[in-house]
Amino acid sequence: MMDQLSDAQLYRRQFAIGPRFLEAFPSWKRVSIGAFCATVHPDLPICQVSDGEYSITLLGYILDPDHWQLLDEPIVRGLVSELMNGRLVQALGRLGGRWVLVANTPTKTLVFNDAFGMRQVHYTENSDERWCAAQPGLLARTLGLAVDERALGALGHAAHKQFWLPGARTVYDGVVRLAPNHSLELRSGRMERYWPDGPCVAASLEDAVDACVTVAQGMFRAAHARFRLAQTITAGWDSRLSLAASRPVSNDVFYFSMHYWSRPDDYRDLAVPAALLPKLGLKHHVIRCPDVMEPSFERIYMKSVQPAHYDYGTIAQGMLDHGLADRLCVKNCVANIVRTSYVLPESSCPATAEDLLDLTWVAPSAFLVDSVDEWCRQTAPHLNGFDMSELFYWEHWLGGWQATSQHEWELVLDAFDPVNSPSLMAICLSVPRKLPSPD
Repeated sequence: MMDQLSDAQLYRRQFAIGPRFLEAFPSWKRVSIGAFCATVHPDLPICQVSDGEYSITLLGYILDPDHWQLLDEPIVRGLVSELMNGRLVQALGRLGGRWVLVANTPTKTLVFNDAFGMRQVHYTENSDERWCAAQPGLLARTLGLAVDERALGALGHAAHKQFWLPGARTVYDGVVRLAPNHSLELRSGRMERYWPDGPCVAASLEDAVDACVTVAQGMFRAAHARFRLAQTITAGWDSRLSLAASRPVSNDVFYFSMHYWSRPDDYRDLAVPAALLPKLGLKHHVIRCPDVMEPSFERIYMKSVQPAHYDYGTIAQGMLDHGLADRLCVKNCVANIVRTSYVLPESSCPATAEDLLDLTWVAPSAFLVDSVDEWCRQTAPHLNGFDMSELFYWEHWLGGWQATSQHEWELVLDAFDPVNSPSLMAICLSVPRKLPSPD
C-alpha cells in the first residue's frame, strides 16, 4: 500500500487562509473569501454558498442529524440565511461533522470549527497580516516563523510518546490554536468566546440520554448516507456507546481494533471487542500496526504536521496498509467528557492552571502554566455555572490532544465522532454530577 503515497499527499486535507494564495502549492484549490484567499489541498472538500455580500465557505464535511439526507450544499445554503438573520451560532449548535466554516459579511470574516475542534484552526496573532491554517507548521513554512524554545522544551519529546501542549499556545512564536467554543474574526485577528451563551440550567439524566440517542443515531445515518464507514472498537464504554448507535447501519460498517505498541494479544482493547462483536453477529477485524514506519511513509508523515507523533504514525501506517484510506473512521472520544475521572471535584472550583494540569500526564512547566493560566483568566468570567475543568477537558484535552491525532491521521483518512455536537454537550454537562436517589 505504500505506493499510494507521494509528495502530492504532503499536508493532505490541509488549508491556509490569508491575504494571498500560497504559490508553493500550485496544484491546490484556490477560493476567494471576500478579501481573503483560501489555498486548499485537493483532498479537502470545499463548499461555498453566497447571497449578495454574505457567504459561507465550508472546509470538510457537515452533518445534520435531524435531516440526515442533506448534503453539504443545502446545509450551507440554510446557514447563509441564518447568517444574514444574525442566528449563525445558534444554527451551528445542532450540527455535527468535522469542519471549518468561514462566514463572510460586509463587516466581518468569522472563522468557526466543529464543536470539539476536531478539524483544527491555528492563527497568527500580533502580526501585520492575518493568517489561519490547519496546523502551525504550514504557517511557519509560509511566513518564516521561529520556534518558541520554551514551548519546545515543554513538549518533553523523550519523556512521553504522547506529548502535548495544553492551552492555546503552539511550538511557533505568535501562532495560537483556536479552541472550541470560540470564533476568530479574521480581519481584526480577534478571538471571541461564544459559548457558554447562557446560565447552566440543570437537565435530567433522562433528557440527556434521549438527546444522546437521537443525535448519535442521526449523525450515524447522515454519515452512512455519504461515506463508507470503518469503526474502531475498544474496551472503552465510549466505544460501546458508538457501537450501539451504529446498530441501524451496522451491516455496512467495518468494525476493527488496532494492535500496536507491542501490546499483548489478550490486551483488553483487543479481547473485549473480539468477544463482544460476534455475539452481535458482527465481524471483528484486527489491524496489526508496524513497530516502525517505512521510510517513505515516515518522511511525509513527519513533515505534514509539526510537531508530529512518531508513535501515532505507526498506527496511521497500519490503517493505510489494511486498506482503510477510502473510509471515514468512526472514533468516539467526545463522550468521555461526562466521566468524572477527568474533572476536578466540585469543591476545587475555581480551578487554577496547576489544578487543571494535575489532571493530565504532562509535567507542569512554566510555559504550560502560563498558557493554561491565560485560558483560565479568559474563561472564568464566562462560565455561567458550567464547570471549568469540564470546559478544560472539552477545549484542550479533546480539542487539543485528541484533535491532533485525528489531524495527523488525515494523511490516511478522515474521522467522525457521532456525538460531536455542541447542543448535545450543553445538555450532558447540565446534568448534575450527583443525581438524586430514585424513590
